[in-house]
Amino acid sequence: MINKSFLPTHSKSAQRFLPSQTQIEIAALEGIVVKKCNYAIEHFDNDFFPEMRIDFPEQLYNAENKRKAEFLAGRYIAHNTLAELNVSARKIPIGSDRQSLWPAGVLATISYSDSIAICAASTNEHYDYLGIDVENWIAHDTAHEIASTVINESEDT
Repeated sequence: MINKSFLPTHSKSAQRFLPSQTQIEIAALEGIVVKKCNYAIEHFDNDFFPEMRIDFPEQLYNAENKRKAEFLAGRYIAHNTLAELNVSARKIPIGSDRQSLWPAGVLATISYSDSIAICAASTNEHYDYLGIDVENWIAHDTAHEIASTVINESEDT
């Protein structure tokens, strides 16, 4: 895995919200671009939507800033990921089941946690599906406590 870091070219306040971005090269996954960004919810501002040329969806009008921040960071990194594939997508609408509606010919996925948004995308027709997930690590003691509710005995190896 090779990391290439790059920073957004937006206002100083937007750069505090999105302080870093990284492209992740995964040699075994030909034709898939993966990018992630770190974001700081405490620096989020609704004005970043137009500054970053991301549409503010009506579904978020009454949302908490946490939800707005993760949505903006996710869409921002998605636009950057698609640009790497030479795909221009002015909008990535939200579907009826809250899924991202990708441009024709694009297979992509977004995930986020409290401070990271990540997107993987491809235009390679050899892939049928694509998924990525990012989660916060939990303490070892907590993992041990909840293990029996998450996995069964045959999975516990």
